[in-house]
This record gives sequence, C-alpha cells and structure tokens, in this order.
Amino acid sequence: MSWYLLQIIICFSLLSAAVFGQDSAVYQPEQMHADLRKFRSALEYAHPDLYANVTPEEFSRLFQSLIQQSSAPLKPVQFHNLVLQLVAGLHDGHTTVQPTKAFRTDLYQQKLLPFHVMVQNERTFLIRNMSGKEIADGSEILSIDNNLSNKIISEFKLHFAGDGFCESCLDYRFGSSYHSFYRSYAWIFGSRPSNNFAIRDRNTGKILEIDLAGISGSEFREREKKKYGNNLHTSSLEETLAKPVIITNIDRKNRFAYLKINRFFKDSFDEPANTFPDLYKEAFRQIKNSGIKTLIIDLRDNGGGIGGNAAH
Repeated sequence: MSWYLLQIIICFSLLSAAVFGQDSAVYQPEQMHADLRKFRSALEYAHPDLYANVTPEEFSRLFQSLIQQSSAPLKPVQFHNLVLQLVAGLHDGHTTVQPTKAFRTDLYQQKLLPFHVMVQNERTFLIRNMSGKEIADGSEILSIDNNLSNKIISEFKLHFAGDGFCESCLDYRFGSSYHSFYRSYAWIFGSRPSNNFAIRDRNTGKILEIDLAGISGSEFREREKKKYGNNLHTSSLEETLAKPVIITNIDRKNRFAYLKINRFFKDSFDEPANTFPDLYKEAFRQIKNSGIKTLIIDLRDNGGGIGGNAAH
C-alpha cells in the first residue's frame, strides 16, 4: 500500500490513517484502491455527520469514480488530488487532507504563482504582483496555460470545499493562504518552471500574453514584504495571535458600541473553557455600564477557532 497519509480533521479532533510501503515515484492501482477504501472507512467511522450535505448514493458514486480514475498507475500528486476530491465531495469545510511529512515537503517545494488573487463570480484578478513584471494590481487573469479562468476555478471546486454549497467562501479561500490559488494551481494543473498568462491590463484594457516564472515560498514572502511592506495580504498564525482577540470601542456621543472579534480563541486551543466567555462578559459589562443600546459586531477576517466560543 502507498505511504500516503490522510488526516481527517473533524472540528478539532484528528483521525489518522497511515499506510506505509515502498517509497516509489508511481502508485499502482491496487495500492491506491486499498488506501481509498481505508480512507472511506475512516470517514464513515469517525465523521459525526458524514451525509449532512451529500446523500450516501452520491458519495458512493463519487467513490466509484475515484476508483476508476485510479485504475492506472499515478504519480503521488495525482493520487493526492483524488484524495482531495474524496473529501471535497462531502462539502464539509472542516474536513481536510494532510499528506505525510515527506510528501508534504515535496509538495510545498513546488514553485508558486508570483501573486495573490481575488476571485469573484468565476473571474480572477491579480493583486499583489510579485512577478517583477509591470502588471497593474487589479488586472484580470483570463487564462493560464490556455486554461480559462472559470475552468480553473471550477476545477478547484472539485478538489476543495467549504461548508455546504457555499461558493463565496471558496472564492475567499482561493484568495487567501488557505487553498491558495498561487499554490493550488500547480497541484491541480501540474507544476512547471513558468506559466503562460493572458491578462487584461487594468489600466489600458489591453490583453497581454506573458510568461511568468514561478517562485519559491521564501522568495514570494521576501518580494511581498519589499514591495508592499509587512502588512501581509493573509496573516500567519503568529501575526494573528499578535492581534487582540476582541476590540471594544464605545462611542458614547453617538451611543453605539463596536465589537471586533478577530478569532474564536484567545491564545491557544488548550486554554480553559471559561477564557473566551469571560472576555465576552467584560466587553458586555463595559457596553451595559455605558448605557449603549446599539451594537455593531464585526467578524470580517475572523479565521474561526473553537466552535463553543463562536456558539457562546
């Protein structure tokens, strides 16, 4: 069986199904079929609500399709993409796939597309250009390697899922570091030293055809800092934790309060259960003592956290 590892993260519990064998550049059908069956069994055993967004019949059809797609030898990244589809078919944004450490290292060494993007209505716009070429931020990416932008996004959505059938949450994720467009493109469409782009320039409206070389993750970050400063387009965990978890601003003159919640844990997932509720209590104590009747709650860019804190 292959050495690929699937980790199914359900809420905050972790189930690992690891099968090790010879480290080879190609997986054989019998190896992949055995792993897919093991991963399906793990989902059926551990997932608290496996069929919340898909029927058993639909999931079985997807599984049989993946079995057929793995009936010929595949490279590790190709099998990885089949496992992504297996999990994406649940339409559960909290069930994810993690490869083994060794394979993950290889996967994350692939070159990145040299920019962030914004995805809206199956259209892709280049923002934060780190390519070294004169392309205006906000220019529209029409195609990459002759793959139209809407085809790329549709293909991504077969491999990644949000909760339910939410489209906008996936569009947001493709523009973030989570399921990022700049990394995922090479996984799904193949890695190469450079890619050919058709881009509609924001300033002139002209369509440019240009080859852009991929860059490493460290180079991506260095160029971003140099050109755009240290305000990351998407925050790292360290930068997220550097922000106050809750910001309470009270405007007594206009009699409203503004409550900004940046995440749903304070310092770690292991903190005492009363930590976050106590923060709420203090915020609402201030609001009550100020005689405020109107409250604005701002959850923009909140990356989530502990479900109980959000529910509370």
